[in-house]
Amino acid sequence: MRSTHSTCAPPFFEAQNIPVLGAIFNKLQPTGFYSRDKCDEYIRKYMAARRPRQRVYGLLPAAEALAKLAGEETCGFAYKHPPQPEEAGALSADDEAAISAVSALFRQYVDTPAMVKDLGEASADPSAWVRELRVFPGTSPATAAIGSKRGRDE
Repeated sequence: MRSTHSTCAPPFFEAQNIPVLGAIFNKLQPTGFYSRDKCDEYIRKYMAARRPRQRVYGLLPAAEALAKLAGEETCGFAYKHPPQPEEAGALSADDEAAISAVSALFRQYVDTPAMVKDLGEASADPSAWVRELRVFPGTSPATAAIGSKRGRDE
């Protein structure tokens, strides 16, 4: 299972002191080694050990209704979004089907009350929700330990 949660979003936002409340993991298989049930235990163990302040708000199973609509997966920070039309226009039948499928998955598998509660708490005291980083993204532990920036001529 490849998780961009630990490698993309939190380090990017945490480096800017933006709280990361938690995660919703998606596309978990219904059966097999990477099944939703098996991954649930290990994702929660990882979060408890490595990101104790962050919550697992949900684990969404892979959904056939959404599979055909999915584009190439990538870390959102490197993905170039297509140009947006001036007006979005009416929703297509595929749009309506995707909204319906995602809504059903969220109702069944995502703890939205906990997410809203945590959002209120983080809004009231953001510093309590920002993880202190030992190393900032893009640096190595050795570089971070130096604590000084060198000039171009050095």
